Amino acid sequence: MIDAALVPSIALVSGAAAVLVWSLVLLRAALAMKRGTERRPVYLLIALVGLIVALGMLASGSAMAVLRGLLDLEIDALSLIASASRGAFVTAGVIFLAEYHPERRTS
Repeated sequence: MIDAALVPSIALVSGAAAVLVWSLVLLRAALAMKRGTERRPVYLLIALVGLIVALGMLASGSAMAVLRGLLDLEIDALSLIASASRGAFVTAGVIFLAEYHPERRTS
């Protein structure tokens, strides 16, 4: 079993790693669109939502660390960031469902 004192550290590290990875994904998608090698904006949307959700992960991990006394931050701001990331995640799903219409294959 994982020691309870390690949980906030694991949450912080995984949140920071997610922010780094999704920042790189967003950069790669933006550069591909700028170069013209990718023309579908849905990939940019996915990368942006991934980054917003990753920021929410980091905020949740930070809030957990604040509650354990490991960080001294304002928890209301962290809660707002985490809530905004959940809202962005749902909104992106709705946009994706509304806008993404793959061509149907005919046999």
